[in-house]
Amino acid sequence: SGGTWSSSTPSVFTISTNGIVTGVSSGTATATYTLSSGCVASETITIHSLPTISGTLSVCVGSTTSLTGSGTAASSSPWVSGNTSIATVNSSGVVAGVASGTTTITYTDSYGGSATQTVTVNALPSVSAGLDQTVCSGIGVTLSGSGASSYSWNNGVSNGVEFNPTVTKTYTVTGTDANGCVNTDEVVVTVLSLPSISGATDVCIGSSTTLSGSGSASSSSPWLSSNTGIATINSSGVVTGVSSGTTTITYTDNNGCQITETVTVNALPSISAGSDVSTCSGTGVTLSGSGGTSYVWNNSVSNGVSFVPTSTTTYTVTGTDANGCANTDDVVV
Repeated sequence: SGGTWSSSTPSVFTISTNGIVTGVSSGTATATYTLSSGCVASETITIHSLPTISGTLSVCVGSTTSLTGSGTAASSSPWVSGNTSIATVNSSGVVAGVASGTTTITYTDSYGGSATQTVTVNALPSVSAGLDQTVCSGIGVTLSGSGASSYSWNNGVSNGVEFNPTVTKTYTVTGTDANGCVNTDEVVVTVLSLPSISGATDVCIGSSTTLSGSGSASSSSPWLSSNTGIATINSSGVVTGVSSGTTTITYTDNNGCQITETVTVNALPSISAGSDVSTCSGTGVTLSGSGGTSYVWNNSVSNGVSFVPTSTTTYTVTGTDANGCANTDDVVV
């Protein structure tokens, strides 16, 4: 009673007249109590720094971030979350995001000092891979994610870049937003087989050939000629040659898938039966066609073989070329 208090280092702590010590900065100093009689008592007092928290202070729902507290942690439960419905924290400082929002994380050291930090839990982005698609084989597909800021696809797909799928497959996109939070979505791309065309693809002018398409044909106009001046084609696949040249024939099935085939229209051969012949009765005549590769005559005449006509007659030769196209010509004997 009646004594006075003093601090050997006021920059470390101050002490009031009633002996209350207030820390100024970390360090060690001596508190001295002096009686009016001159008797002195002293005590060494250590002021510890408040702990600090370091680490990433944001986390995504369903993900974790690790915080570190300075100094020596309290022996039990050094970490506390102010709202465990937003985020939990374990004894090692691992914060797990539960729902979007903010919570205060408190760390207590072994001296009873504490530090707090606000941790933000970010919602996952609402990522969309788009609608399922059905395409014909050989047709390009472009997949583009939405709902995030960057996207990564499996199966070698690049976001927004066209590619040609070969088989039906499920594609998964992983979208990442500005907070680094990720979510996924899937899209199924169904690949339909192309139809096929069978039948002879060569035809002569004025003749026809019939093509067949596999599967079920489109309900209307399954067949199309790219150049009807060369050849026409009806709904049953009958191609009629109009003039020499080539045209592309397209067949469309009931899925909308198309296949093309080139049809060649061959010109008719320029067949000649030769010049008219005047001869005397009983004299042999030889008729020979030209302009083709084979010839057939009427009236029992053989090409290039002499015969004896008995009356004035018109003879017709049918000549066929290497394409199978035929034409005729007449000669009067």
